[in-house]
This record gives sequence, structure tokens and C-alpha cells, in this order.
Amino acid sequence: MNFFFLLAFLFVSLCSCEVIWKHTETAAVYEDVRYVKPHNILAATKSNPPPTAQYFDVDSPTPEWSLGNKPPANLEINTDSAASRAGDRVAVAVGSYNINDPYEQYANLTLYKIEDGKEPKARWSFQVPGYCEVWTNDAVAFGGHDDSLLLFFVTRIVNNVRQPRLYLFHVASSSPLYHHDFVSTEVSEDMEVSLDGSFALLNTGKNLYIFDIVNKAILFHDIVSKKTTPMYMSISDDCRTAIYGYEIAHVMKKEGNTFKSVQNITNPGFVLTQAIISKDNHYLYVGWVDFRSSFIRIDIYELFATKPVYSYRTPQKLGKYQNWVSALKVSDDGRWAIVGCAGNTKGLHAPTVLVLEKQMGFVYNYTTQGTVFSIDLLYDSQMTDYLKFVTAGGTHHHDENKKGGEIVQFRYVNENRNKKQKK
Repeated sequence: MNFFFLLAFLFVSLCSCEVIWKHTETAAVYEDVRYVKPHNILAATKSNPPPTAQYFDVDSPTPEWSLGNKPPANLEINTDSAASRAGDRVAVAVGSYNINDPYEQYANLTLYKIEDGKEPKARWSFQVPGYCEVWTNDAVAFGGHDDSLLLFFVTRIVNNVRQPRLYLFHVASSSPLYHHDFVSTEVSEDMEVSLDGSFALLNTGKNLYIFDIVNKAILFHDIVSKKTTPMYMSISDDCRTAIYGYEIAHVMKKEGNTFKSVQNITNPGFVLTQAIISKDNHYLYVGWVDFRSSFIRIDIYELFATKPVYSYRTPQKLGKYQNWVSALKVSDDGRWAIVGCAGNTKGLHAPTVLVLEKQMGFVYNYTTQGTVFSIDLLYDSQMTDYLKFVTAGGTHHHDENKKGGEIVQFRYVNENRNKKQKK
């Protein structure tokens, strides 16, 4: 055991993480961020626009372009955006509501075309008929094997009753190909699409659905929990393994045309808030929180194993705000995990960014100005000294309900490898 910790110490001493740049907004709060190809970053805000979406060069904190206009004084705005894998299209969902009438809400989806990284041009726009809200930060996503389909997950309001609806479009037209209505009195809580665009996991608060995008069919449905706290869900890039749950993390495998449960993971006293399966389908990363004490725990499993190969647990709550695992991103080979946290009050030891390596465990932490809502990373397993990651969130803790957003981009450096290359 002492030898293991010695190796970990030597590894950490030869590696360093540093901030490349930061960008802040005084009003808008960032909710989503992703690398578009290796050279650009797309970010979306969830409230207080403008902007609703921004496009950065990875080497500069100054946006190359921004979308969104200042809304009328009587409207509050929620937004979400998605980029195609080729980086040639961006879709922006905007939900607006009248602050004087919470049921007077509207949802709009606009598809933009990006050419040579220049400011995108709108191709078409669709407004959901009647009152409707954009409830989730994952309201829009590209789907299909070539990203030719677009999903829009919203919550309609009919006679003051909420009901989730999923729209499916072809990118060539603003006319929906298909829509599906879910259980009334619930909301469009969360949506995640598999990397190849074949399947979508849909969360309506108490129900989980797996939707076959290409064949327009519900493959799986489960009532997850009677609790009101949202569950978390994730699907592997090959679309054959999924994980979801609340107090129990349910792991499922695709068999034929449906998904079947193969494993249940529990952590007594803890609740699932993040989970992700590595692209090579070998590792499962799970983020838990004990809401009674704000202990955070991150477990790394070999997929379908009963015990984790590594567990990291944060110190007990130190401030007045609740901490939890709010974002998680894993490299394709499962080696690196970047963990985003809600954090706590300033000046206390509650970092919002954690870096874990599957063999050595914890290697780095950093405290952003506020809660981290989204993370993405660039990593080439053949170049072990090349790792960049970017975080997006607020300039305050989520529970403070204040304005302002922050994007931070980091770089990992393997000092030992660099020294060898210079010789």
C-alpha cells in the first residue's frame, strides 16, 4: 500500500494542470459547453441572455461570435444549444415566460448553419403551438447516424397541466416528422443521446424512457422513484449499456430490441447524481452525494464489476450551501475523469473541479467562482501529455440564484514526458 501511494506521489509531482484562459459574463449563466472539432468551443447559457450561445477559438477567451438578443423586461429566458458532430450546424432552443403569468410560456427552436467558423445563419425556426416551456438544459440534440435528425424535448402546458412532448425533425425542414406525448403532470427533465445518434434516454422526473430515434419507437420504460429529486441517466457510446437511478444505480444491457437490467449498485445513504460509461465500454464512473452531510463520492468500476477499483470521497460540508457532483466527463479510454461540483461558499475548501486518473486516483483540484454545470475534454491516448478540458457554470453557487457565468479552460502537462522529448 505504501508503494502505491509513493507511485501516486511521483505521478502527481511530474504532472501539472494549469488554467489557459477564463471568460465571464455579468448576467448570463452557462449551462452547457463542448468542444466542436479540436479547435473550437461552443457554449450555451440557461438564463439571463444575451448571449444564448457563443463560439470560441480554443486559444482565446474572446468569443468569435455570440447569438441572442436582450429579451423584453417582462420575460425570463431559458436556453439550450447543441452542435452537430461535424461542427457545421448549431440548434438553439429558447424558452420564455411572462414573469407576471407563470403559465404564459413559449418554446422556440432555431437551426443555424455554420460556414468556416463565421457567425451562423438561421435556416429555419419552429415554435411549439400553445403554451410550452423549455424545462431542461438538455432540450435539444442532434440524432441519426449522420446528425440529420434533431430532437426537441419540451413541456407543454394544457389547461394549466404540464405534459412532456418529444419532437423529431429532419434538419432540412421545420415541419416535425414525429412527436410523442408522455405522462401528464410531469416535465421534460433530461435528455441524453448516444454518440452514434441511435437512441435517446428521456427523463420526465419519475419515469425513464429509451427512445429508438431512427425507428421512432419507445424501447424501454421504467418508473424509477416516487421521490421528487431528479434521477440521473447515461448511455454508452455503442448504445448497448445504460445506467440510471436515484438511490439505486441500475445498469442495463441491450438484448434484442429492448434493454434488461443486469446489475444494481447501491451506496447506503448516498444518491446518484452523475454517471458515465467510457467509450471503450470498460469503465463506469459514478458520482454520489450524501445530502445529509454533503459528502461527495466518485467510484470507478470495471463495467459490471461488483466493487469499485477506486473511490474518492470529499471532505464534509464546510459552508451553508449544498455540494454535489454536478457534471462528469471521461476520456474515451476511461483513463481520465473530470468532475464538476456545485461547490460551496467562497474561501472554503470545497473545490468545484476535480481531476481523477483511473490508476492513481485524485491528481488535481480547482475552485471556480461558482457551480460547474458542464464539462468537456480533448484527449488523445497516444499523446499522454495532451489533455485539455473546459468547464462552464455560474459565478455563484446554484442555491444563491444570482446572475453571471464563467467558462474556464485547462491544460494538463506531463512534465516528465516533455523533458524526455527535449533531450
